[in-house]
Amino acid sequence: MKSLQKFREEIDHIDKQIVELILKRAEFASEIGKYKKENHLSIYKPDREVKIYENIKKYYNEFYKNNIVEHKFPLEALLHIYRELMSGTIQMEGGAKIGYLGPPGSFSHVAVQAAFWKNYSINSI
Repeated sequence: MKSLQKFREEIDHIDKQIVELILKRAEFASEIGKYKKENHLSIYKPDREVKIYENIKKYYNEFYKNNIVEHKFPLEALLHIYRELMSGTIQMEGGAKIGYLGPPGSFSHVAVQAAFWKNYSINSI
C-alpha cells in the first residue's frame, strides 16, 4: 500500500500538469481574443460556452465508463471549474461587459453574478 506522502506527491505532480495545461489553454484563448478583435467579432459567444459544457459532460461520462471508481467526482463541480476557466479566458480576450437593472445587491445583480461569475465587468445600467 502506498504511503500518504506518495499519494500527495502524485497529486502535486498532477496539479503541476493541470496548471501547465490551463496556462497553455489560456495562451490559445489570448490568440482567439486577438483574432476576434481583428475581425470585429463578439468576445462572448454563449453557443460556444454551451458546446464546451457539452464536451465536458461527454469527457466526464467517457472517463467513468472506462474507469470504474468507488466515488465519482461531482459533475457539477467540474462544470463550475470550467465556468471559472472560461470566465478568466474571456477576460484575457478583452472581457465582456455585462449589464443589469437595479442597484447592487438587487435580484438582477445577484443573478448576473451567479451566471457570469467574477471575471466580468458587471455594471448597473
